[in-house]
Amino acid sequence: KDTVKVAWLDVSKSTYEAAAQFGTSSGTTNDYLYYLTPFVDEINATGGINGRKLVVNVIEYDPKNRDDQLAACVNAAEDAKVFAALTGYMSTGEACLADKQVPVITYNSVSADRLYRQEKGWVRETAMNQDRLVKNLVDWLLQARVITSSTRIGVLTLENPEYKQVAESVLLPYLASKKLSVAAVASFSSQAERTAIEANNMVLQFKDKDVQFVFPAVTWWQLFHFLTQAQAQLYKPEYAALEMGGMTGDALASSLPADEWDGSRGITTTRSGESAAGKPETPEQKECLSAFSARGGKIDTDTDRQFTLLACQQLHLFAKSARLAGAQLTRQSFFAALDSLGAYRERVSAADTLTFRKGKYDAADRFAVVQWRKDCKCYHQIEGFRPSSW
Repeated sequence: KDTVKVAWLDVSKSTYEAAAQFGTSSGTTNDYLYYLTPFVDEINATGGINGRKLVVNVIEYDPKNRDDQLAACVNAAEDAKVFAALTGYMSTGEACLADKQVPVITYNSVSADRLYRQEKGWVRETAMNQDRLVKNLVDWLLQARVITSSTRIGVLTLENPEYKQVAESVLLPYLASKKLSVAAVASFSSQAERTAIEANNMVLQFKDKDVQFVFPAVTWWQLFHFLTQAQAQLYKPEYAALEMGGMTGDALASSLPADEWDGSRGITTTRSGESAAGKPETPEQKECLSAFSARGGKIDTDTDRQFTLLACQQLHLFAKSARLAGAQLTRQSFFAALDSLGAYRERVSAADTLTFRKGKYDAADRFAVVQWRKDCKCYHQIEGFRPSSW
């Protein structure tokens, strides 16, 4: 074969357009290939994958729709017959790709059970798994005294196996272990047409239970409706920004009700909020942005910048590993090369240092603290990167 084919699977433009109907979404208006092509060209101009041309197929999906994610998986694995997949927020699709033994590099974060048991070693995250993220977040909130033993906490979850597992098997037990008071738990159904009605009832329930702080272990869709109903009912608790489905990034969070979400704090393994906080670009970011502009790329918005940095990081991580795997590239040799990288920073422009080793499937070991501000409809990094305790 003269080519190495990979799929870039990411949130559909229609999802961002739907978000924009409710507010100002920071989702990109450019095609994903706009961000990917300069880096694919750069990789191919420097030898490709050991002499073979890298080819990227873009496949979009609705992250709320399980069947759409499964269709994207089949498209990549069976129709396009890709060697590997680079994915976004598609937990169901990632599990499908793992079942079909397609190597996956994702910036998504799933539960440790999903990542280490169900996906059977076929997925590597450039994020931190949800078990670690949730525990680090609770620890930080306690350390910063955002919550205390007297805070009345509410938990929102979703009748989706992945979200439900994180809430019921990780978040709630960890809150209990810290002797924190959970006053209410509410779960959204999987029926999108019922979300607004369910959100209204949940707000009434949380108000009745005098919930002061909310952990929303849900997608953008449910969070948007809960915040909208809360605002309408003049209910303003504090909220945690959980790194589930992109809720600590601007692309979807910018369309949440700004007054209600204002001040929400959370932790992230990405570089979300750095530019808004005036942090200087890292050498890796400068290198990626320079390569992008040298091949005709133009950055007009901060969202353009974020997508560019992510494309640069993920594509170069794949290319680095595939090249190290040698001329006889197999899925097994690819993973062996990826897992041998150790502490890795080359072109790591959308995260902090990533650490790879055999048996470790989530590469992020450091997190920063971000806070949402309504004046810019964006996150600000309020505390820099620190080592994870988990």
